[in-house]
This record gives sequence, C-alpha cells and structure tokens, in this order.
Amino acid sequence: MPPSVFSSAQAPSIHPSSDSVNARLLRLRPSGMFSNVNEVVEQVRLARQGGYQFIIDWSRSCYNDPDHPGDPWDYYFEPCFSGLDDATLRRADLPELPTGEVVACTRANIITPRLRDADCDPLLLPRDRHGAHDLITRHLRLKPDVRRVTEAFMHEQFTGPVIGLHLRGPGRMDGGAAALRRAQVLDGGVPYGVYFDAVDRALKNRPEAQVLICSDSSQVIDRVRDSYGDRVITYTATRSAFGEMHVANHPANAGQSFSPYVLGLDVLVEAYLLARCDFFVHGNSNVANFVLCAAPDLPHEYVPA
Repeated sequence: MPPSVFSSAQAPSIHPSSDSVNARLLRLRPSGMFSNVNEVVEQVRLARQGGYQFIIDWSRSCYNDPDHPGDPWDYYFEPCFSGLDDATLRRADLPELPTGEVVACTRANIITPRLRDADCDPLLLPRDRHGAHDLITRHLRLKPDVRRVTEAFMHEQFTGPVIGLHLRGPGRMDGGAAALRRAQVLDGGVPYGVYFDAVDRALKNRPEAQVLICSDSSQVIDRVRDSYGDRVITYTATRSAFGEMHVANHPANAGQSFSPYVLGLDVLVEAYLLARCDFFVHGNSNVANFVLCAAPDLPHEYVPA
C-alpha cells in the first residue's frame, strides 16, 4: 500500500507577516470539487512564484449547505497559508486573483495541463506529478474529520492489494469526454469494456486484489459488482443512476435531493482512497489528475474514454 497522502504539517507562510499587501483573494467557481481543488493547486504554484498568499472565498460553491454555516472551502480544508485566517483581514479589501479557464486551462498548469491556453478540452494528464504532489502536501490539508473518515474506511476494508477504479456515469461530459466516448462502445452511456479490460490486466499481476470502485453513478457500481463480485469494495457515497449530483437542478436527477456537504465529502474521501490503492485504472477527469499527483508514484493505466 502506498504511503499516506495526508499532511499534518502546518501550512507554510511565504512571508512572516500576514500584511494584506502580500495577500490576495481567490474566489472559486461553483463547479465541482476537483475542478476547484486542482485550480487551487495551480494557484498555489503561481502564488509561490509571485511571493504572495491568498485566502479562498467559495461562497458560490455547489456544496454550500444551509446546515453547515461558513464558507464551503472551510468545511473540508484548513487554510492554504498560515496567518491569513485572521478575522481582521477583510476579504473585501483584497485584490482578486484571475480564476477560471485563464488559470485552470493552460499549457503550463502543473496538475491539469491543456493543449492550448484557455481551451479546456481536452484535459491532459499531469506533466509534473511530483511537483504537484509537493504543493498538495504543503498547502492542501484536510480537516481532521475528513481524514478520520478516510482512514477508518481503509482500516476496515483494505485487506490486501487494492486496484482503484474511477469510472464516471452516463452524465460525464467535461474534459473532452464527449469526443473520447464517441470512439468507444457504450452501454447505457458508459464505456465499460475498455475499463474492464484494464482492470483485468491489473488483476493478472494481482490476482488476489480487491477492486475499489469509485463513481457518481449507482448504475456503474452495480455493473462493476456484477463483473467482479465479492472482490469489489465501495465507499458508501451518495449516488444517482445518472450521476452529476453536484449540478444544480439537473433534469436527469429530478425529484431527488442530495446533501451538498455530503456530496463534497464523498468525492474527497473517494479521491484520497484511490490515492492509497496499489494500482489505479482511470479515464480523463479532474479527480484522476488529483489522485495521480496526491500519489505521484502510484502505477496506473489511463483509459482514453
């Protein structure tokens, strides 16, 4: 099993002072967890280059939950930099950082590089897994309760080698997925065949391995269980048949309700569990890129679908 990806160190401060001259505001987008988490990793890289720090405002988050007061970033993470969570440091006084595709979708992005600047499709694999890993361990620190949930599942369920499988449901469209999936045989909108071929290859080298399937779709979970039986383990995440529960009022999930806080927690826990596996089968996604950088030596097979 790979070493722990959890950091317990205090977030570093680039400057000893928390003077607002050296501080910026990062106002994150309402998109999904790892679209934003991966942007934060790149924003940290830019901040270290520029000699400034930032605080995060995720008030527009799709995980904003009336049952959980405060900023959604603070539900799950400690501050990225020390000394910038002082109540006297007013966010309205801080200059805002550029965000969105001008940062997340560039050729130089350390964790989610693209072919062309400001063109978000296709999403490429990370070019510098170890460099991104250093930023994650120094600046992206989970809250203790999130860590406890992840560690408890591993202690109870990981009994030997584990092959991690990340397979999105039929609703997955971002990162160039539409073009990739057109090249595959789909069953209910999902290219099971190419993923299962990759899992089968991994199992030849690890015939005793468990398969940890992480997906936003209950349809996918059922299909993987049908194929791999008792070796399958799953985290009890919130799911729908279609997936994409974080997208507000998606018609495919009409009539269903989901806890925003739990949706965010679920995807975080699953990503950190995948990073603790012994082999990783994945497609093209922000989650996969994060896992590859959280565990930079994790062997993996990329499925172009």
